[in-house]
Amino acid sequence: MDTTEGNKLIAEFMDCIIIGNIAKRTTKYWDWPMNSGVRILVDHLKYNSSWDWLMPVKEKIEMLDCIGDFSIGSSYGCIEAINQDNEWNAIIYEDDKPIDKIYWLIIEFIQWYNENNGKKDKS
Repeated sequence: MDTTEGNKLIAEFMDCIIIGNIAKRTTKYWDWPMNSGVRILVDHLKYNSSWDWLMPVKEKIEMLDCIGDFSIGSSYGCIEAINQDNEWNAIIYEDDKPIDKIYWLIIEFIQWYNENNGKKDKS
């Protein structure tokens, strides 16, 4: 998965609808930090490069009932989660660049969440 697809996955997790190359916000739970409108080009999503974009995603993940722990260390990021069958899963990602580490950790978590607790993959 490249960063464009990753950003689209995160946008959908954050209650956006993706139509072509436009992401449309559907709730007032959050807003794009650099754009107060309800639509933005998919190429302008900045989850992979901006902490201002990524931290609301982390906050939403931490509020989920299936989360036991979301920790970030100097050399790792870890999300411990439980699925509907009460099976624990720890997703750990290591990287030298902190934002990359958390971005890819969140991508892996959302994929796991969609398969185990949330909506099923539509593809």
